[in-house]
Amino acid sequence: MTHQPPGETYAHHGEDREVLAFFGGRRGFFVEAGANHPVVSSQTWLLEQQGWRGVLIEPNPELAALCRAQRPSSQVFACALVAPGGPPEVRMRIPASGLSGTELAEICADPADAAPGGFFMCPARTLNSVLEEAAPAKIDYLSIDLEGYEVPALRGFDWRRWQPTLLSIEDHCESLATYRVVTANGYRFIRRIGDNDWFVPADSPLRPSTAERVRMVRKKFLSLPFRKLRQFVRSLRRRP
Repeated sequence: MTHQPPGETYAHHGEDREVLAFFGGRRGFFVEAGANHPVVSSQTWLLEQQGWRGVLIEPNPELAALCRAQRPSSQVFACALVAPGGPPEVRMRIPASGLSGTELAEICADPADAAPGGFFMCPARTLNSVLEEAAPAKIDYLSIDLEGYEVPALRGFDWRRWQPTLLSIEDHCESLATYRVVTANGYRFIRRIGDNDWFVPADSPLRPSTAERVRMVRKKFLSLPFRKLRQFVRSLRRRP
């Protein structure tokens, strides 16, 4: 009998239901990097309701506190993720709606950069150091949404040690950096849902459908020169 996931969904594009269907209804362990709000637009709240346990990583201290209060089956880490050798703390840009808004905060590389909501300082760790403290026996599902800082975070991840069964990672396809890091570490693209790419280990029997393969090539490779041209034109317009 085919497993039918619950009707409700919290993630964009119903991705949480798709994750439950991928795992056939069994319980597992998740890691959500860039958790943001514990419920609103959460990739993993529906999974937790279905008996999953996991780790939530969220730099915004107010949202991390909400996660601790509302996500009893999750370990919560209030930190930003950086590459090995990164600073012990980083400057985070606050969304225009304020510190407790549901938009994702992001690392601000340039202290002089202006932000409507301001800034806050946040502890910084590698993904490995968080996982070593959390000590999961296995990672079934890893979700990463770090507003453009996915690649530095993945540099601090031990792929051989943790080997997630399914990886969902946000990629706006402005470069091939994220795709190259993931595939160079033994993972294969199988699907795209919204702005998130799904990857599985290269030795998995799962393969992308022909439609998904064509869509991936068009989105990541054929359209990339045009996106880079648009970025260049925008940078020219911003110059004084």
